[in-house]
Amino acid sequence: MQGTYPLSGIKNKLRTEPTTIRAQFINTLIVYKSMKFEWIRRLLVPKKRQSVATCLILFILLHSTSVFSQITVNVTNQSIRNVLKVIENASDYKFFFNNDLADLDKNISLSITDASVDTALNEILKGTNIAYRENENNLIVLTVKPAIQADRQQEQQKKSIKGVVTDDLGEPVIGANVVVKGTTNGTITDFDGEFSLEVPDEGILKISYIGYLDKEVSLANTIVFSITLTEDTQRLDEVVVVGYGSQKR
Repeated sequence: MQGTYPLSGIKNKLRTEPTTIRAQFINTLIVYKSMKFEWIRRLLVPKKRQSVATCLILFILLHSTSVFSQITVNVTNQSIRNVLKVIENASDYKFFFNNDLADLDKNISLSITDASVDTALNEILKGTNIAYRENENNLIVLTVKPAIQADRQQEQQKKSIKGVVTDDLGEPVIGANVVVKGTTNGTITDFDGEFSLEVPDEGILKISYIGYLDKEVSLANTIVFSITLTEDTQRLDEVVVVGYGSQKR
């Protein structure tokens, strides 16, 4: 374009000029508006994409500790209990288990580098009677592995039960063993003293914890349990304080 026309001049020219010239002015205006909106679009879209990319990078950085945490362990003839402590000290993972859990003192030798926690635990717990489940905040709970039954008990109808285990004062008992009597099907209570388990319709549920008397309840016709453990005073009475130490009677 060789000249610049004010808007009033363009309107007057469109009224006086022949149809062909008027059409050319209209086309020019359309092209100008298209170029203007295209320039705005090109200016805004990259910023929008940059904003999305920035948010994505921040999200990955904030969650990288738990998502990309890798396990490196190199031990020889160490107990599973000690190996778990090594992993806790070298990562953000924490393990929760009952100290009486079978196979924790089994010695193993292991060498893994930059493995996922699932890969590491599958190697550590291989050949044991210990299972695990991952909870929130990198908490891993170790439990008794459900037995694989080869007899007719395997065909019994199962049901889901849940419950809570407390002491005489109503405080939750953390880490209590909850097992179907005569089997290895069991679990342990969580931080709130609660548990859930798949059990047969018939049977006995046995609950135990160090310093408390064992308790047994029937599984028949019940799916929600509220269990109170009583302190084992007999064991406490066997201890006599002598000077700065103690001894059994």
